[in-house]
Amino acid sequence: MKRNILLVFLGILLSHTIILAQLQQIESLAKTAILQQHQSNFGDSFSGDALKTRDIYQTKHNSLHHVYFNQTHNDLEIVNAVANVNVMKNNTILSSHSSFINPRKFSGVSTQANVSLEDACAVVAKHFNLDFTGLESSKLIENTAEQNHEIIASSLSNEKITARLVY
Repeated sequence: MKRNILLVFLGILLSHTIILAQLQQIESLAKTAILQQHQSNFGDSFSGDALKTRDIYQTKHNSLHHVYFNQTHNDLEIVNAVANVNVMKNNTILSSHSSFINPRKFSGVSTQANVSLEDACAVVAKHFNLDFTGLESSKLIENTAEQNHEIIASSLSNEKITARLVY
């Protein structure tokens, strides 16, 4: 009995490992396709380190893998700088689209926030016609490249809010 359970467990583990390896290969193919697409315009200033994988999945009806990336600079996500790549089951690229910004434009750009959390919350509240009474607390979440903060603003939410720095 124990042996059968162990064999089932090992089978599941092996299957999971194979699927993970396949997804990593597809992600690598997609990343290479995006980098090659932008090499002529961006040159060596654009590398795989500037891409953060947001999602990867396979659709059942056509077996396509869809890979989504965000562009980053100094580990911070750039708003609306995104890409998607569609990979066929034979590992060829069917299509890709991106709206990236040339990294050369970031020269001299600071990664420090120039808007306070309080001001950012006030802008969001105004946009949604909420009565913002201020932050009760904010705390930097350690070891997050995006400089995530956990904030409490009961006039905006009954729960803690995670805010992150983006370009």
